[in-house]
Amino acid sequence: MRITVRQLTGIYFAHMVYRFSTQSMSTTSTPTIKVEKTYQPGHLSAAFITAPDETVAKTLAHGLVSKKLAACVNIVPKIISIYEWEGKVNEDPEVLMIIKTSTSKVDEISEFIRENHPYTVAEVISFPIENGYQPYLEWVSGALAKKP
Repeated sequence: MRITVRQLTGIYFAHMVYRFSTQSMSTTSTPTIKVEKTYQPGHLSAAFITAPDETVAKTLAHGLVSKKLAACVNIVPKIISIYEWEGKVNEDPEVLMIIKTSTSKVDEISEFIRENHPYTVAEVISFPIENGYQPYLEWVSGALAKKP
C-alpha cells in the first residue's frame, strides 16, 4: 500500500488535533467556565399563532405577556398563508407570532386565543423546546414564574 505525502500530512494533522484536544490545559491558560445544565427538555415550548395583521398580533401579544402566559412574543410580519377553508383554497397575508412559554401553559394560551382572536378557528400549535442557550431558557422560566 502506497501513502502519498498529502495523505500522510492529513493523518499527522488529525493525530495532532486529537492529541491536543485530549491534553489538559496548562495552569497559565484562561480558565474554562463550566455552565451547569439544569434545563429539563420539554419544560418550555414555542407556540405559533397566526393573526390577520400586526395590530391584532400586538394586542394578543401584550395580553399573553401581561398575563404571564408568555415570556416573549416575536411578531414576524408579511407571511403568506395558503389554506383550504370551506371547500375553497385561500391565500392571505398574515403575521406569525412565535411565543416562548411553559409547556404547562399551552392550554391556557389556546383558551386566551380562542376568546380574543378574530378568527373562528385560530392556529395555535406548539413544539417542546428540547435545548437552547441556558441563560435564555432560565430567563423564560423566571419571567413566567413572576406574578402578573
